[in-house]
Amino acid sequence: MPAPRGFAVVEDFTDRKDVGLLTEGHLMRRYAEELDKARRDLSGEG
Repeated sequence: MPAPRGFAVVEDFTDRKDVGLLTEGHLMRRYAEELDKARRDLSGEG
């Protein structure tokens, strides 16, 4: 089974201390939520 794809979350650019993993699934869910929110705001639904 392949490992889940994701992005490393680091504390800061200089030290690059690993503080977590942002999975592709979570990223895509949040992106879709924000697109829907923007669409509602533009159409006056929200």
